[in-house]
Amino acid sequence: MLDINAIKDSIKDRYKYDEDFAETVAIATESIVDYYSTKVEDIDAFESKIIEALYSCPIYVTGKKYIVGSGKKRQTVESLAETLSRENVIDGTNNDVIRDFEGMTSAYISYPNLQLENDKFVNKGVTRAIVLPHNFTPSSPSSVGLLLRYLDELVSSYIGEYSISGQTLTQRRGLELTKYDLKNNDGVINRTVKSKSNSGLERGILDYEEMAIMRSELDESYDLASDKYQNHRIIAGSLSDGIGLSELIIRTRLSGDKRELKEYLDRCMPNGYDAFVKMSDKLYALENERLSSYGEDDRLKIAIANIDNYYSENIAPTFQEFAKNVNLEEREKSYGIRKSA
Repeated sequence: MLDINAIKDSIKDRYKYDEDFAETVAIATESIVDYYSTKVEDIDAFESKIIEALYSCPIYVTGKKYIVGSGKKRQTVESLAETLSRENVIDGTNNDVIRDFEGMTSAYISYPNLQLENDKFVNKGVTRAIVLPHNFTPSSPSSVGLLLRYLDELVSSYIGEYSISGQTLTQRRGLELTKYDLKNNDGVINRTVKSKSNSGLERGILDYEEMAIMRSELDESYDLASDKYQNHRIIAGSLSDGIGLSELIIRTRLSGDKRELKEYLDRCMPNGYDAFVKMSDKLYALENERLSSYGEDDRLKIAIANIDNYYSENIAPTFQEFAKNVNLEEREKSYGIRKSA
């Protein structure tokens, strides 16, 4: 079991947090582990890695700054990049990191420390940080929910977050995979996004787990501050608690080993795991089109209609067939029809 006081004291000493902030971080971490323990029988096997991840990742809050113009001084808020620069997490050489989080005021961030050795790209370690908005308040459920979400991202990415094969860097964020092309430009290693997959399902799981963990452990009336990707949250909930795959999903996200989840979905999901990921990512792209259409009524109507049509023609029938296949498999197991049962 986690020793919440030991965690609080350790991160307080390590990162010079004040008492309230350190306690809030410790409680959020404990809430994640407690929730996972209701879903995963051997969560103890992951506890040490969860704590290791927490200790590897400082947490900052964006500050306020003053801008002088036209003879007047006005107050504004630091960008995420400015906060990381102030804390010496990044400098002027981290253009890829700055680009990835441009315009954001809070996030879980990580980047590999890439080097070239014997004409091969190698990763010499990972720099991590969580940045919270300037109005973060330990007593606010929405603030704690945001912190919990970023901690969820951290712990579900920590094992095997980065890997390199030739000139390709792969980053794992839970179930999401991003592949980058690496290029050496006179000693400066640049990375360019090559592909992304499973972004939609991972976003839905983060939304679903933020709400589920908060309601289960801290605030039973908690609602998401933003439910922009409601369809993906519903899909994640259907897979996790509707179909009953929560243990398999949590284990996959924590370990980075998707073989068991892929095998199950290949067996029961119409057209298998890869087709489901592509379908989910297509829906995610349609959702992003909807979000970028606000303020343009005609474009927004088309975007909403495209989502409704795609959901009814693809997502809904796929899940109906999936549920039938799952029920059939469970019946086969019950009667000993499957040899692997």
